[in-house]
Amino acid sequence: MVGPAQEAVVRHVRIVVAHVAADAAATGLPSGWGEQALTGIFPCSYTGCGLVRLRHTADLSLLYDDQYGYRSGIRPFMINHLHSKVDELTKLVDINNVVMLART
Repeated sequence: MVGPAQEAVVRHVRIVVAHVAADAAATGLPSGWGEQALTGIFPCSYTGCGLVRLRHTADLSLLYDDQYGYRSGIRPFMINHLHSKVDELTKLVDINNVVMLART
């Protein structure tokens, strides 16, 4: 974590090959994104939704170091939430076709 007396050095990595959803490159991208809401849900149809990955990404060690407070295994609520997600998702797939299923 960066303290007041420390200077933060922002490092990033340029992504050379962008991951573009189907048809997004063919239709072109908007010049301005406007106001965007943060969300963890990214619906995408099979014909393409236009989602793209940014050209650069931050050095993840700067974002998620030892002092990072959001870890899925340290809060009982999050542990229960993730277990319920596993239960929901395993009902949606044929377990015989799963290559690897990890759960502790």
